[in-house]
Amino acid sequence: MRKKLFCCLIAAIITMAGALSLGNAAPIAGNTVSIETVDNYLRENGFSEEFILQTGEQAKRTLYKEGGVFESDSTLNISPMMELGQDWEGFTATLTASHLSYEDNVSTKFLVFNWKWNTSVPLNVLCDAVSIYWGDSFTAIPSSAGFEISGRGTAYEAEQRHPGPGMESLPFELSSLSFLYISGDSAITQYEPNVGIAFKFNVDENMTKKMYYGSSWADYRIAMNDFGGSYSIKIVKTNSNPNYNGYNSAVANYFRWTSTTTYDFSFSIGYPGGVNLNIDPNLESYYEKSVDKAVSFRYMN
Repeated sequence: MRKKLFCCLIAAIITMAGALSLGNAAPIAGNTVSIETVDNYLRENGFSEEFILQTGEQAKRTLYKEGGVFESDSTLNISPMMELGQDWEGFTATLTASHLSYEDNVSTKFLVFNWKWNTSVPLNVLCDAVSIYWGDSFTAIPSSAGFEISGRGTAYEAEQRHPGPGMESLPFELSSLSFLYISGDSAITQYEPNVGIAFKFNVDENMTKKMYYGSSWADYRIAMNDFGGSYSIKIVKTNSNPNYNGYNSAVANYFRWTSTTTYDFSFSIGYPGGVNLNIDPNLESYYEKSVDKAVSFRYMN
């Protein structure tokens, strides 16, 4: 029997189903282990509770599978590439660099750009964009790119079947659900080899997630005033000097479209110069760029 919002279900001990995959979704890395195991691994290897909370499940599982170790993030770095300024009210973002390996003079890093919107009113996200720029050095592995949207979910429809002892009321809200995962080339709108990547996207209130509880289920709709995302990429570089352990830098940005109508654009990705948008000069005032989120990392660490 189908009911709206107020039906009863959910066994307290049942683990939630994995993230809904849309687009060109790849198999979940490390899917044979629980997300609790993944999170504990991240804690033991230097990642903060905030990173664990904000990062999409797919990116976290990649770090677990490939033995990632925290190296640095944009809250710790003061870089010449960083601009001083202030982001929008209700917006926070962090770029994190993780070390995966250094073998045969080849350095492999994993960059994750997390952002979060927490606003008093719902947002329109019609054609926003994110980018990660690392300059003329490392090379990206496009197949490793990942884009995830997660946030608070509000139940709007559910079905209960054969409730048993221990069943509780359906939670009207769940604080964190994964609503979208896109991987590989589908998660890259534009890529400039050795320089950076960028991706444009939209988020709307029709983005939903079905959760199963035994033979029962519930549909949750994303809360447009409380959601965020993760954009991630693996980068590699051969170190021509085996004894050199110098620094490299990366910068991430969020591009916000403030109009209520959609607009198509392309990216300009260059070294030097970073990532910018190619847009009609008459529409420039509708696009805003976040403060640079800059991070530095070493070759061998």
